[in-house]
Amino acid sequence: MLWPAVGVLAVAAGVVAVVGSFWLGGRHALGNAVIVDVSADQVAQAMQDDHYYSDYGSDVLIIHGSVAATNRSGGQVTIEFHTNSATSMSCTLDAPSGVPTIAAHISVLVVGASAQREPSAVTYSTCRTLPPTATG
Repeated sequence: MLWPAVGVLAVAAGVVAVVGSFWLGGRHALGNAVIVDVSADQVAQAMQDDHYYSDYGSDVLIIHGSVAATNRSGGQVTIEFHTNSATSMSCTLDAPSGVPTIAAHISVLVVGASAQREPSAVTYSTCRTLPPTATG
């Protein structure tokens, strides 16, 4: 009669430990997250100079720059930004509401750790465009 109660308590303690670890791990992972405003040039240069992940790997990035090219494929649009580096920078929009025009200045939101390093490019498979801000 005592063993079933001990078994139920052990399972309950295990569930509490797992849920608590998940919650504390999430808080720890997000505790150091920072939103960084950065240009496409800075991102490309950091990847070229091999310090991208140490500089931006744990951050959420707002990347701004001028559109150099767009490529529509299915329901996605890939945007390439102008950079002054040998390394290019691009990101893919899922279900975009519109396609930015060439030379438009836009800002996108990405997770720094989601960057893919290519031989001469940094790419993001998912990004979100931000509405333009008023300048004044």
